[in-house]
This record gives sequence, C-alpha cells and structure tokens, in this order.
Amino acid sequence: MIKAYEFRIGNLVQYKIKDKSEWEVVAINASDFPFLQLAEKADAIEAHYMPIPLSIDLLENSGFKRPIVNGEPIPFFKKSRYTIFEIKPGIFEFTIDAAILFKKMEYLHQLQNVYYFLVGEELVIELHKAS
Repeated sequence: MIKAYEFRIGNLVQYKIKDKSEWEVVAINASDFPFLQLAEKADAIEAHYMPIPLSIDLLENSGFKRPIVNGEPIPFFKKSRYTIFEIKPGIFEFTIDAAILFKKMEYLHQLQNVYYFLVGEELVIELHKAS
C-alpha cells in the first residue's frame, strides 16, 4: 500500500478524474497533501492516486542510456554517475558509483525522489516521447 509520505511536490502520479473511470498523469502539488493524508487513514489512496510503474521506456525518456556492446544492449541504464539495473521485470536497483542506494525501485515517484535528493534538481521526464 502506498503511503502519503512517499510523495513529494512534483511527483508524477496517475490521478482518477472525479466521476469518471479515466486516469490522467498529474504532478502532486501542495493542495494534494491534506487529501492524501485523509485517504491514507481510510486506506483509499489508490482509489484516487496510483503510482506510475517504472519501465525501461520511462528510464530512457528520463535521460538514462542503455550502453551497447558488440551491438547488444547491456542490462543496465546510466546517467552520469548513476546506474539503474533491472533486477527483475519492473523491479530496478539504483546505484551511484557502484554503491547500491535503493533496492526494489518499482515506481516513477521513487526514481524522482532519489534523483532529486542526490542531484538537487528535478528529473526531466518525457512521458510521451516522439518516435
């Protein structure tokens, strides 16, 4: 279950549009926190806010590059000193200079938070990168 304290202002999440069955991607803002805290007490965060699963496409659209050796992609992604390994489908591990900092990263907001705390700036993400 997702907890309200996992989110910070600027995190991208899926938000359920009121009175509709549709979800849209939004950035958490300060006005969301009182509702998130109430929803957490009622075990209802996921009824309104869903984390975005981390994926290879999102990593690539966030500037992480997959090295190619002998024409084959290597199973990790690099951006500066930061490396992300896919340890299982949809489960990633974040390292800096080979030291594991975050195991079992599954959601985009987790990557955003780790990156922000290490680099001091927002991770630029292209959700719908043109081909």
